[in-house]
Amino acid sequence: MLYEFIVLSKTLNFSKAAKILYISQPVLSRHIKELEQEFNVPLLTRSTHHVNLTEAGRVLSQKAPELIDQCDRAIVNSRFWHNVTEATIRIACVVELSYAQRLIDFIQQFRLQHPNIRTDIQVLTNGTPEAVLQDPAYDIILTPCRFVTTPPHIQKRFIDSQAVAVALHPKHPLRTKNLILMNDLIG
Repeated sequence: MLYEFIVLSKTLNFSKAAKILYISQPVLSRHIKELEQEFNVPLLTRSTHHVNLTEAGRVLSQKAPELIDQCDRAIVNSRFWHNVTEATIRIACVVELSYAQRLIDFIQQFRLQHPNIRTDIQVLTNGTPEAVLQDPAYDIILTPCRFVTTPPHIQKRFIDSQAVAVALHPKHPLRTKNLILMNDLIG
C-alpha cells in the first residue's frame, strides 16, 4: 500500500495512479483509506476533480521511498542469511583497532549468532587502509580514518568513535588549548 501511495502522491490522480499500478481505481481508493486508518491521519484531501496531499501526506511521500528501500534491503539480507549454510567474512583492520574491546565483543557475539559464518580477521601492519579498499580479498575494512575520497562502489559507514589522547611538550603552542582537533596536529 505504501508503494501505491507513492505513485498516487506523484500523479495526484486516482485514475492515472491505478493505471500505472495495474489495479482498479476502487481498489486503490480502498488501499489509501486503509493506509490513512492505519496511520490514523489523513494523507490526502479529495474533491470531485482534485487530489492534494496533506502535510502528513507530503512528509510520507518524501520518506516512503527510503522506507521501502530499507525494507527491500532487509528482506534481501534476511533471505541471504537464512540460506547461508557456510561462509566466510573477511575483515581487515588497522593495528590500532585490533585490540579494541568493542571489536572483540562484536566478533564473539557474531560468532555466537552465526556459527556457520567464519570470521577471518587480518590486521594491517603496513600500508594504508585506502590501499586495501580496492582489494577484493576483504569484505569489511575497519579503520579510524575517514577517507577523503572513496571510490563510488565502496559504501562507507561511521560505526563508532573513540577518544584519542595527545602528549605535548610543555612548550608546545597547542598545550594551552582545551580542545585539540586532528587538523591542529596536521598543520
